[in-house]
Amino acid sequence: MSPPPLALPPILCWTLLAALTLAAAAYAAAHLFFLPMDRVRTVEQVGFAHVEGGSARRKRMWVNRLRRWRKAGRAPPPYPNGWYAIFESRQVWRTSWRR
Repeated sequence: MSPPPLALPPILCWTLLAALTLAAAAYAAAHLFFLPMDRVRTVEQVGFAHVEGGSARRKRMWVNRLRRWRKAGRAPPPYPNGWYAIFESRQVWRTSWRR
């Protein structure tokens, strides 16, 4: 005759399930709120989709040239279509508001 199978009491099963659920939620929250996210973007995703060129070196050259032009003020501002600048960030203080 074989011994009876081990059975856990129902309260212990629910306690174990709650503890595992809480541990999984804490692990997910730690990754979501406290660990940095690695967001690597290509040049096409950050506003240089119009840059054409076959090789990566040629594309890098054009991107650097466009960056220099933007610093010098020779390129249009990088706002999405339909947006326009009201104030520069240096004109509005952290606790102020303007109309």
